[in-house]
Amino acid sequence: NIGAAAFSAAQEGQLAAMRLLHSLGADLDLPNTVDGGTPSGIAAQNGRTEMIQLLAELRADVHKSRLDGALSLHDSANHGHILTTRLLLDLRANPNAQDHGGWTACWAAAGDENWADCFAKHHSPTHHKTLRSYYLNEQDSPADLQGCLERLRHALGKSSQGSEP
Repeated sequence: NIGAAAFSAAQEGQLAAMRLLHSLGADLDLPNTVDGGTPSGIAAQNGRTEMIQLLAELRADVHKSRLDGALSLHDSANHGHILTTRLLLDLRANPNAQDHGGWTACWAAAGDENWADCFAKHHSPTHHKTLRSYYLNEQDSPADLQGCLERLRHALGKSSQGSEP
């Protein structure tokens, strides 16, 4: 089955196999019957950054959602693949996109400077709100506000300097 082969190639990062499948006419956006996932989602979930780049070059929709509304961006962020997440954002993934449960990929970033840099570079208001809710909660006193603001400035300031983890 050519569709199953595309999923396998995406999961394993087999670039040559994916090129061959594409040349044979494989639909690289064909969702599976389990959750509506696509080869790009499987590649993102497994941190296959080069595969995402190839799929984009082959004109696959690397931002197609699954049945639950999650995107490849959700998959890469939720599985801790920062380079894949950065590539998807560079390919114009919407950092504010929500799955059907209301979750964004930005939630993976809360409290981690490397993720903060990744999402803040793409000026995600949802991410800034997520950071704020992470660093400041209902129990914080006014004295805690200064510490919260300093942590936010540090996280967001680093991203504006273009630092890499």
